[in-house]
Amino acid sequence: MAIDKTTHSFGTILKTGTWSAATPETIPSMTAFGQATNIQIPESKTTAINATRLNQTNKYKRKRPGLVDPGVLTFDGHFDKTDFATLKAYEEAGTEFWIQVCIPEPDDATHLSTWSAHGFLGSLGVPVEEDDGIKCSVGFEVNGKPQFTAYS
Repeated sequence: MAIDKTTHSFGTILKTGTWSAATPETIPSMTAFGQATNIQIPESKTTAINATRLNQTNKYKRKRPGLVDPGVLTFDGHFDKTDFATLKAYEEAGTEFWIQVCIPEPDDATHLSTWSAHGFLGSLGVPVEEDDGIKCSVGFEVNGKPQFTAYS
């Protein structure tokens, strides 16, 4: 992809890879995929399970930690037509795949920290076609525990 249509001043790179049910937590080899801006790495949220009993000695609710919802990765993307067609096919087939956000260190664009997760497309915004590609917003539903690797 030769044309830079984004304004990601930090040089964030977006990659995708094939998810396998046989090795669901293994990050596959990843391929650069489109360009992204306004990336919002999701915050996980632990649900609260009510553990209040009627025979307790006070009137305060009690809770226990439940399952963790890993959230939704959202971003605005600029894709060439082939990449967008792939996204559309993933959406229509309900394909699970890996996505990786490569975040450069503030002082050196060659050293990257990575946030990786597998999941599926939860939303694909209305595409805006331009001469050299397609712009749209993307919502990636994270499935399972995301993996963060800090550059060291």
